[in-house]
Amino acid sequence: METPSGNIRKKHRLNAYSLLNRYSRRITLTSLDPADGSENWQFAKAKGRYIDSPLVTNDLIIAPNADYSVYALDFKGNEKWTFTGGHAFWAKPVTDGTTVYLPNMDHYLYALDINTGEMKWKTDLGSSLVARTVIDENGILYLGSLDSAFFAVNSSDGSILWKTEVGGGVWAAPILHEGMLYFGDQSGNIDIVNAADGKLEQYIETNGAILGSGALFGEGIAFGNESGSLILIGFDGEKLWPFTVDGKVYANLQTNGDHLIVIVNQGEKPVIALNAKGNEDWYFSTKK
Repeated sequence: METPSGNIRKKHRLNAYSLLNRYSRRITLTSLDPADGSENWQFAKAKGRYIDSPLVTNDLIIAPNADYSVYALDFKGNEKWTFTGGHAFWAKPVTDGTTVYLPNMDHYLYALDINTGEMKWKTDLGSSLVARTVIDENGILYLGSLDSAFFAVNSSDGSILWKTEVGGGVWAAPILHEGMLYFGDQSGNIDIVNAADGKLEQYIETNGAILGSGALFGEGIAFGNESGSLILIGFDGEKLWPFTVDGKVYANLQTNGDHLIVIVNQGEKPVIALNAKGNEDWYFSTKK
């Protein structure tokens, strides 16, 4: 299971969680056995859609839902606690091990006790929050809003350390690398922000809205946009290569060894793998 730091935990038997019936009237969170795909259990209390993945810790599954609530379950699917906010929870939460941090569309960033779900604090960031949050080793939270703002927040008390305006709404988590934050915005810019003071050091224009997270890849960071462009930039902001797909790129980019894995909407090739030079190595299609 992927942890907030990106390391891999010891696998549990109940380590496959699938959001089923997403577009039906009954919304369920379902656990599947990874060995054979058989169903272990379903949690059917939520009344809205699961927009993002749940956070999985050593002993909890913490699932945000569009019904204004977040649900904490054990690995048998038993509800441990529920917290309700003022609007939908879209983004996957993040934790430091004792506190869970959840952005909400009601403009608040919430901090909850991981064991009880009791609220420790909430901070109004002025606009809807749909992007995932990143936390660094010093306990500073970084996230953007749909109102073209980006924030650093103290995780201990929710105080805002700095605020920076960017070119458009922020829909996804930043990449934090050597003191710099790299993220895309709805205007199509790739923004590079200094994590220490919030200074916008540079922005790189692209030809379409960037709604997913980038990915560390090779000698830089890759981003995809709504126009189907994939761009690898160096850590100094230099464009290293472009690649164009037939379709739109909305999903977070992923890496798998030496490949960048790209999910494409409305294209002939729904999954594409690029190598470090920006060339297509393989693709998957359901069409024969």
